[in-house]
Amino acid sequence: HQARVALRRLRSAFGIFRDALPREHAAALTERLRTLGNALGAARDWDVFTTETLPPMETAMPGSPALAGLRDAAETRRHEARRIAREAVAAQSYTALLLDLVATLVALARPAPDASPDGTADAPGLRDFARDALARRGKRVRKAGRNLSVGDMPALHAVRIEAKKLRYATEFFQSLLPRKQVRAGISRAADLQEILGRVNDAAVTAELLAVLAREDERLSHGTGIVLGWTQARACLALEHFDAAWARFAKSRRAR
Repeated sequence: HQARVALRRLRSAFGIFRDALPREHAAALTERLRTLGNALGAARDWDVFTTETLPPMETAMPGSPALAGLRDAAETRRHEARRIAREAVAAQSYTALLLDLVATLVALARPAPDASPDGTADAPGLRDFARDALARRGKRVRKAGRNLSVGDMPALHAVRIEAKKLRYATEFFQSLLPRKQVRAGISRAADLQEILGRVNDAAVTAELLAVLAREDERLSHGTGIVLGWTQARACLALEHFDAAWARFAKSRRAR
């Protein structure tokens, strides 16, 4: 899971600093990072399902045969997903990707033309770049949420992704900006992420349940229990979305 988070942060960084890299090179690296993330994705999803999604229901309904059967099937899937993830990071292509990333970062670390004699970049210029980058990210979040309906799942997903990118960017530049501004920006983006993350978790859970149901129709009772539980949690989370969105929409461009 943490590897996937790191990959997403790295892809977000490449997006922010895309003008510092040859376009084709950056696109190729980003695609390789995405491929690796996909290889790790199933392991993360089944881990979350077995260690976070199922336990509350098993506590509420101890000894449920329906949930026990579902867990057994999910654990089988989880072990298979972990095998695939292990193979992905043991492959030569993974080592090659790490070497290429290091080479790219070394190239980026060369002093810029406007760098000071000690090799550091111009701080005011960096602050301007950071403010502009965050303003663009904030604009993308607002655009994704324009005329948003809480029943529009694709639109909610788009807002979650853009809010996540904004949070990453704010964290990248936090040393260049006032601490109060950084804390406020991260908090607003995190609120949206938390709420929409519950909705996304429910959607992912529904996909996993569909996989299990196709494999064994006897799991239908258990899948129905879990589906209802996670959908209810998503609905409860969405009750707080309007307030979180209003707080974010009122935020102004960083100064």
